[in-house]
Amino acid sequence: MRGAWVEAAARVAAAVPEAGPASIAYLTACSLRRGEVDRLADGDGEPDVPPEVPAG
Repeated sequence: MRGAWVEAAARVAAAVPEAGPASIAYLTACSLRRGEVDRLADGDGEPDVPPEVPAG
């Protein structure tokens, strides 16, 4: 997983050179979990975070 993270982070940094470290981390996580993100965006599932836990 660490190798996948390093490779994905490098691709994100190259694709969005103006992104800071937090943005690169967020986009990297999204790219590695894109199947889950796509499923949730399509409304085909429940998020991993319980609704009573506020974001942030």
